[in-house]
Amino acid sequence: MLINFPLPSIVSNVGLPVRYEPVKNLYTGMGFTYIFYRNNYYSPAWTTHIFGGSLYIRYLLFQKILLQGEYQWLNYDGLDDFTLENIRKTVPGYLAGIGYRQWFSAKKYGDFFLLWNFNATADYPISNPSVRITIGGFFR
Repeated sequence: MLINFPLPSIVSNVGLPVRYEPVKNLYTGMGFTYIFYRNNYYSPAWTTHIFGGSLYIRYLLFQKILLQGEYQWLNYDGLDDFTLENIRKTVPGYLAGIGYRQWFSAKKYGDFFLLWNFNATADYPISNPSVRITIGGFFR
């Protein structure tokens, strides 16, 4: 499960990542995301429902420190820059960052990530930096 708190917007992000460990401490995976987004900059506040997905690679250092690279695509209702009409937009994100893992048991953990989007355009709905909290576990 993913929870994302970018500033200064209000975002509730619920995702279901699926991952694979091809080499010890190196994880690749993909995730599907639903985000409720509210931007308080506008009056009245602008809200939308965002659907998306991601492909990521993550490396675990020292049992607690993580490095992550991620390709993310988000699809949402946004304003066309020229006609000011509501249109459906799909925008990519290229994220990289560092994280901290807290183990709750031998199979359960929580991650805290600080991610930076290197494709931060006006159309990308999440501002830099992005703080992400992940709760996960293993089934083995």
